[in-house]
Amino acid sequence: MKLSRQGQLAEVWREAGLVLRRLLAPVLDGVGPAGAHVAALEAPARARVHARVRAKLLGTGADRPFELVARAFCVRGLVPGARQDAAPPSPRLARR
Repeated sequence: MKLSRQGQLAEVWREAGLVLRRLLAPVLDGVGPAGAHVAALEAPARARVHARVRAKLLGTGADRPFELVARAFCVRGLVPGARQDAAPPSPRLARR
């Protein structure tokens, strides 16, 4: 089975160029509130942000696998008086 052996997915990840700098690119490029803050910093300060995040995730070692912990919050409600026979929300949205 494709990508079923240990290390295969990591190899595909590396081949695609998905490394820490790609993970941080949206923030360093100014996406979202945190990114807007970082984008407003002078270049040396942005470099320090990158270095500190890298050190927090990888220490002083070379690139290696790491884990990120995340939380997702979701709410679903019904509008009183609204049609209840309408199509349910997209499964993709329901999983967010």
